[in-house]
Amino acid sequence: MTSSPDSAFSTRLRGELAASGLSQAELARRVGVSQQTVSKWLAAETQPRIKVVPLLAEALDLSPTELSATLVSANGAGAFVASTDDARVAALVHRIRSLAPAQLARVEAYVHGLRDAAP
Repeated sequence: MTSSPDSAFSTRLRGELAASGLSQAELARRVGVSQQTVSKWLAAETQPRIKVVPLLAEALDLSPTELSATLVSANGAGAFVASTDDARVAALVHRIRSLAPAQLARVEAYVHGLRDAAP
């Protein structure tokens, strides 16, 4: 997590959390972090890691780019926007983690087939 974040993200998160009707605990559960972590985001003590942004955006019904636009880099140089590829990969990982074991086995077999077929 990044230290000394700007309060723009925490302000945005507070507003989106209130609008969604989710509690800190429920948001934490959906994103896969502790409630204390969400509390630190809301207090502008820390910011979420980039891999969490797509999950957070999904839980709040936002696009990852829309939410990450309020994040700032560690040196305060300006707005931080997640790349589309990073957001897509994180969203895919999130979806894969929710697969049933049989579905996961099929995905793994498919990926191994792709790897073995690669030149």
